[in-house]
Formats: sequence, C-alpha cells, structure tokens
Amino acid sequence: MQLNMRTTLERKIRQLLLATATASACGLVGAPPLVAQNTDSLALVALYNATSGQGWTNSAGWLSSPLDSWHGVTQDSGRVTALALHSNGLRRAREPHEAGDGTLPPEIGNLVALRSLDLSGNEIRGALPATVANLEALQSLQLQNNLLTDLPDLSALAGLVSVDVRLNFLTFEDLEPNVGKHFTLAYAPQHLVEARRTVTGFLGEKVSLHVPVGGANNQYQWYKDGTAVPFANSDSLVIAQMAMSDAGTYQLHVTNTLVTDLVLLSTPTTVRFDQRFASLWLDIGAYHHAYAASGAHHESSPDPAGMQYPAILRYSGHLRAKAWWVGAKNWSNSAGVVHPYYVVRVGPRASGAGMVFPEQHRLVGRFPDTEVLVDGQPAGGKEAVLDAVDPALPADRMVHTITHTALGLTAERRAYAYTNEFHDNYHLITYDYCNTGNIDGDAALELPGQSLEAVWFFRAHRYRGSEQAARVSSHDQIWGRYTVHDVVGDGNASYPVDFTAQYAWYGFDILSTHRLGYSNLGSPLFTDQIEDPSASDLVAPGDSVGRLTGATMMGRVTLHADAASNDPSYDRSQPRVMAWIDNDEPLTNDGAAHEEYYEDGILSRENPARNPGCTSCFLRAWPHFADRRQPDGRFWDPDGMDLFAGGFSPTTAYGPYDMQPGECVRIAVAEGIAGLSFDAATKIGRLYKRSGPQRDAVAIAFDANGDGVVNSEAFDYTQVFVGTEMQTKNQWVMSARDSLFLTFYRARDLYAASQGMSTYPIVEPPRAPLQLDIRGETDQVTLSWVPASGGPSVSAWEVYRTKGWVDNLFASGCLDDDTRRCGYEHIATLPAIRSMFHDTTAAPHTDYFYYVQAVGTPQPADDTAIAGTPGGRPLRSGRYLTQSWIPVSLTGTTAAHRESPATAVTLAPVAPNPARDQASIRFSLHEASKVTLAVYDALGRRVAMLVSGRREAGSHEVTFGAGRYVPGLYVVVLTHRKGILRRSLVLVR
Repeated sequence: MQLNMRTTLERKIRQLLLATATASACGLVGAPPLVAQNTDSLALVALYNATSGQGWTNSAGWLSSPLDSWHGVTQDSGRVTALALHSNGLRRAREPHEAGDGTLPPEIGNLVALRSLDLSGNEIRGALPATVANLEALQSLQLQNNLLTDLPDLSALAGLVSVDVRLNFLTFEDLEPNVGKHFTLAYAPQHLVEARRTVTGFLGEKVSLHVPVGGANNQYQWYKDGTAVPFANSDSLVIAQMAMSDAGTYQLHVTNTLVTDLVLLSTPTTVRFDQRFASLWLDIGAYHHAYAASGAHHESSPDPAGMQYPAILRYSGHLRAKAWWVGAKNWSNSAGVVHPYYVVRVGPRASGAGMVFPEQHRLVGRFPDTEVLVDGQPAGGKEAVLDAVDPALPADRMVHTITHTALGLTAERRAYAYTNEFHDNYHLITYDYCNTGNIDGDAALELPGQSLEAVWFFRAHRYRGSEQAARVSSHDQIWGRYTVHDVVGDGNASYPVDFTAQYAWYGFDILSTHRLGYSNLGSPLFTDQIEDPSASDLVAPGDSVGRLTGATMMGRVTLHADAASNDPSYDRSQPRVMAWIDNDEPLTNDGAAHEEYYEDGILSRENPARNPGCTSCFLRAWPHFADRRQPDGRFWDPDGMDLFAGGFSPTTAYGPYDMQPGECVRIAVAEGIAGLSFDAATKIGRLYKRSGPQRDAVAIAFDANGDGVVNSEAFDYTQVFVGTEMQTKNQWVMSARDSLFLTFYRARDLYAASQGMSTYPIVEPPRAPLQLDIRGETDQVTLSWVPASGGPSVSAWEVYRTKGWVDNLFASGCLDDDTRRCGYEHIATLPAIRSMFHDTTAAPHTDYFYYVQAVGTPQPADDTAIAGTPGGRPLRSGRYLTQSWIPVSLTGTTAAHRESPATAVTLAPVAPNPARDQASIRFSLHEASKVTLAVYDALGRRVAMLVSGRREAGSHEVTFGAGRYVPGLYVVVLTHRKGILRRSLVLVR
C-alpha cells in the first residue's frame, strides 16, 4: 500500500512538471506557479525518496497528496521558503524498498529560496552534503539530535543567524530541563563561528544581548573576541553608549555545577557599526531633500529622510525610506564564482554596507552661499556647506555623488536644485551608470573586462503624507499605511498628459474618519491637542484652524532613459517595470536569495513577464494600485481602506541593459512635491471646519488663482487643469494632482531646454545677499546685508518677518483678512542701493524671524516658466537662502543663548572688515576641545589653515596675514565638536 502510494505520487509529480513546462512554453498566464521553478520540485522529490513513506502536506498546494504527515512545508510565489522535517526518518533510499545510510540528498541545495530548514530528530549520519552551502537565503538551520560528524562550510551564508546542532553526540536527560537550551556545542566545527548573529548599532546607542537560558546551577561568563568581559556574568549583556572599541564578537560561556567538564557556548554574536553614509541637503528652494552617499535612504538610518515640502513647516517630510537596487544575471565575482543572479541593494531596510562604496559626495553651488547670522551666531537651519563654487553649473546648486558597487558598476548621480520660484519644488536628477569593473572603494579595477547581462536599475519609494498629516490623524501613516499611488503614461490607459510618472498621496483611513467624525482625507487640523508624546511640538500654538496638513502629492517623472548602453536616444518605453511592493514583505529586508530580489522584487510579483517563454505578459502592473483600491476612480469619495500596516511602495525598474566594459547608461528623472498652497490649505480647511456636521458634502468656494472670480465649472478628475474653484474639501485635496502635474511639465521642459544639463536652462533670479546680519538692539532689530556681485540686476529689496515660531505663516493677517495671502508679514520694500533696515515696530519680549529677498526686473511673459515667467512678473532671490531659523528679540538674546549660555562656542566678527594687510579672528570655547580654523575663498577653496588641534577653554585670538591674498570675499570657518561657525571677510587694496 505504501509502495503504491509512493509510485502514484511520483507519477503525479512528473505529470505536474511536464504540465508546467508545457504551460511555460505556451506562455499561458494561468499556468501553475511552479513555472520555471522545477528545481524546487526535483529537490522535494529527492527528499520524499529519502524518507520512509512520508506524504506531502496539503499546505504545499501545487505538490499535494492525501497524506498530511510531512509537516511544515511552506512556499511563497512558487518557491519553497521553509521546511520543518523534524522526526521524519530521513533515510537516503538505495533501492525502492531499501533504507539507505541516513544521509541527506544533495538536491537540497536547489532550494535557493529556503529560509528555514528544520531537520532535527532524524537519523542523518556523517556529513551533510556540500550543496547545503548553496542555500544563500537560509537564516535558520536546526540539526539537533542527529548523528552528524561534520558540516559543510557555511561561512558564505551571510543571512544565517541560527545554527543548532545540540544533542548530536550527548544526551541531556539527566540534567535540569533548561540546561543547554538554544546553545551550540563548544566543540562544533570552527566554521560555525562564521555563522553568527549580527547586532548593528551606531555610536552612542545601547545594544542589549540576551540568551534565554535557565537553570539554577548555571554559571555564565561573556567573552569578547575570546577575552572575558569583566563583571559580565549573567545571561544578558548591555553595551551602553557604544564606542568604536565595543565592536567585536561576543559569546556567552555557560557551565553547570552538576555536570563535570560540560561547557556550552551560545551562538557567537557580532556587534558591529553599520556603515554610516553621509547625507547632503539640497535646501535652497521650497523642497528640501537629503541625498545619501549610498544612493538611497534606508529605514533605520539615523540621518534625515528628506522630501520636505514646504520646508518651512515643521514635520514636513513626505518619505519614510527609499530603495536603490541594481541587478544582473550570470555575473562572475572576482574569484570567478558565477552567480545566476546578483542584486546590489540599498534600502528600504538594507544599509548598503559592503555593497556600495562612495568615492565622492560633495555639494557645489553656482554662486557662494549666504551667511546668515543672528546676534553674531549662525542662524540655524540645515548644515549645507558648499565644497566648491562652479559658475558654469547648469543649476543653482548640485549634490554630486560617485559610488562604486559590488557588481562592478559605478553610479554617478547629479541632483540639481533651483531658486526660481516656479522650479523650486522639485529636484532634477541624472544618473550615469557605467560598467567600470570597480567593485569596492579603492581605485583598482577588479573586473576590468566584465560584461554585464540583463542589468536593471530599480527604485522604490516608501512615501507617506507629510509627517504632520500622518501624526495628526493616523499614526500608522508615518510608516506609509494608507498611501495611495497611481501611474500615468504607462500605456495601460489614456491620460490627459504626455509624460510617464508615478505619484502618491495620503489616502483614506476609515478608522480615523470614524474616530474623528469627518473624512480624514487631507488631514484637517482641528485641534492643538496631539496624543503622541514623541511629537509634542507637532502643532504650533493656535495652528488648529482646520488647515489641511495633507493636501499634497509627491512623485517622480521620467525625463530620459537611454535606449541601450550604446544608444543614447530616449527610449520612451522606459521604465519597463512600474509596480509596487508590500512594505512589510520579506524582500524589504536582507536575507532572501538574489534570484528573489531580481525576479520578485525588481520585476515584481505582480509582473508575470518574469516567466521565461511568456509572450503575452505585461511589464507594467495593471490595473494600477489606485484603481484596485478604489475601482470606481472616485478617490474624493472613497469607500474602502487599506488595512496592511506598512502600506505599499511604488517601484520602478529601467532595463534590461547589456553593458560591455566601459559602456554607460543615462537615466534622468525629477522628484518633487506639490499641492494646495499654505494659503489655500488654510482657508479651505478653515471653511471646512466651520461647515458643521454635513461638512463633507459642502462645496467650498476659494479663488485659487486670485482673479476675483470663482470658477464654478463642475469638478472633473478625468481631466487636468480644469480650474474648478467650487469643490468639496476632498475634491480640493485631490486637485493637488494638477499642481504636481504642472511641476512635472516644468521639469520636463527645463530638462529639454538644458540640452542634457549642459547649459543653465531658465531665466535666473537675482542673487541673494552674500551675508545677512540680524541683531537685536534695545529698541529695534537691525538687518544689514552684503549684496552679491554678478547675476541679474536688483530693482529692490523686500524684508519679511514673522513672530513666535519660525513656521508661523499667519503673520500676514490672513486669518483676519481673507484678501491677504498667508505667509510672513511683508514689512518693507527698499531701493536697490539700500543694504540695511531698522525694524522699529518689533515689540519687547517677542521672538522674531526674518528673511530678505532681492527683487529682479520684469521678465518676458512665458507660461512655461522657461524663457520668462507667467505674466512676465519679476523673479525674487531664494527666500530660504536668507531665512533665519533661530529667533531674535529686542534684548539681543536668542533662544539658543537663553537655553545654554555657559555652553556656547563663539566666533566673533572679523576685525577690521574690510581688511587690507591683516585681520584679527577671535573665538571662545566653553571647554577644551579639538577645533580647526580655516579661511576659504569665494570658490570654496581653502587658502589658509590657522588652527588645527586641541585648544583649552577660554578666548583665543589668531592673526590672519591677508596681504598676500587677492581682493575679494573670503569665509572664515571654525569647526568644533558640535558644529560649524562662519564669518565673512572682505579683502581690499
């Protein structure tokens, strides 16, 4: 009976393999999920033959039998990911009826997607097959209570975190029940030391190690790199405030007083510092983003995520994490080992350590940065010190990064930003990917002659609504839950636009809606009372008028993608893959097989085109995510919700490219955010709050274009730029798409006008001042500035002010007078020849914040904002260049001084200034510390190092011999442990 059942099952398996192979050849979309994965089936058949008449579990639906005695077989997308075969009597069969010698079949190595393998309690004898080392996704290997004498070398399995071979030679029946639990025998083979748990930390963090072992007669001692750690004699070890010297391999040594000569060791745990990749801010417009040298922002990075818009607002970030993967097929490493798939990964949870190696990461400006001082101290904001000034730059500022990858492909990224108010809510980014053969951080080329096959360049964006919007109504949205994303231009439907883009918004949350009593779409701000204690300053005092904190959309538009590595023409079919990924699925972590990252991540589990032989499959997921979530397309009147805690991220993949040595591929995109202006979000949200219980059905009138007429044309979401100004609150929120699409059009037109980013493509606004000095005096606040040389002419200066908090955008009086636009208060317009303003209206005991703008001359009328401006209006210099982020008051004391007067590091103004022959530079330290004091020219080049090393607490004075330097602007920079201070110096003759 048992033989007949085995024969029947084997026949069934062979028939299934034949059927799936036939389905694959015919390109049938409905073929079983085993297509192209028959190595899994062959491995399972071999395992079945090695057992004594075991059956298949019904949970493996594509290989099933009436029996349910082979427990724990699980599979995902047609691949086996876990086998729990404990006590299944593995006996490698020599003949159909004859039990073998108790070994494991070598076909086990074909299960490359296997993450967990439990073979405990069998009769496996001798050594495991070497092919076990092929299980590159393996994380847990349980081998207790067998008859093993050796294991294959498992050191290459980077994801392996647990190997357990207890009870293979000893029995512990006479010991206390908990002794030895979760431990590996001390005399296990040496290569098991490489199969170790890894705990990652950053400087200053606490790391806790714990081994859950019990027993009253146990004695414990922790070891670090083989040396006993003093006083570490419990089953837990806490490494507090980690220093670099704390990195190493830790192991718990356990003895038991009841058993002589029995020593157990826990699985070795490596404590390491994850590689920190520096981030540089592009922060000169309304959209601020931090660019990491690694190429993407991973979720656990302590550095800022960026995507802040409008950046003046607190908690304005729209991003949780990014991913950048590069994958190829049939790749050989420097040792000649061939990988059928290899994927370099940064994010969404992988840090990129060991896979990417930055060579260059620097910030370049077209003109020198503005130095803003408040009572002699830097005015705060983001630290974005220029590394160089390049007047030929085709943008106002650029982050330039060159990164090598373990694949031998070098990525050169240039992220560009503009201060022009019509182009300051997005960044234009070019990527040049070149097959250099450099697989690490040095200059040597390890793979100079390699060819790369079927290369894909993959991106994923874990968007969220602005953090303020996320925290106001739905804390889970911080992780991306309820984010809805959509696609235009992918060929799956007709669109009223002619570009290809993905975009997202903070969607409907029925749970929050039920709790609040009104639709959460747009996240109206009805109260200052926020329950989240981690964001006590989430809402500014009084900022609860109903303002829509989530009336923005974010996205990415493709501007160019090379047709091939030897063809730079624009391939408009790119990106070929546009899909999504579950933010909580295993592929967002490390530990899966490279094949899974390539086939199921880059090419998407939604994408049947990854199946070889399929000729009718689509490359772009359809229906779109947004349509699946709201099939009727009425996103302003939603009726469903997304209960997945992490939400979903849109994914994009360009490829496949075959790249010979030295060949390159260029891709250009723009990323940005747009939506209702602060003025519109405030006034529409305020009317919504006042509309009573039926507010979600009330049409709200708002003159968005300021022409004095309210356009009452019917709302039509199937079209763009309709201009309807009488809409429900939810319709107003969804009309943010118009603003984002206008942004995409402007980015596309700018890139075309730049001729591949070789020329400055748009009209230039006047330059911001080189220095703005804001000082509180007894009865006034004085602002003085140094105008920049060069650039378009200045017709006037404008001074703006707010009070109380830096993002108080109600100072203009817009809450009292609807004809005024919300924002800072405009307090002065001055002639171009002026460079000083005395604010005599400042009140005592009040904190103030300022910015100053240079006003240009009228421009040619150009609705595209390329050769001119809409309506021909004049341009202004970037307001963020002169923004003060710390307050000033009439007392002359800033908030920073009031908080810690005894801890200030100061850099006094240079005297004399201007200087001819020499200048005196004074600085003070509150404690002894290492500092550098250097002088830089206007191009960002260091011309003098005045101090470098440790200095004692107190005041210090240094003389700078200026006589041998050419006249012009210089910057004195004091770098200390907690930051950087700067002063300007002008040399004259």
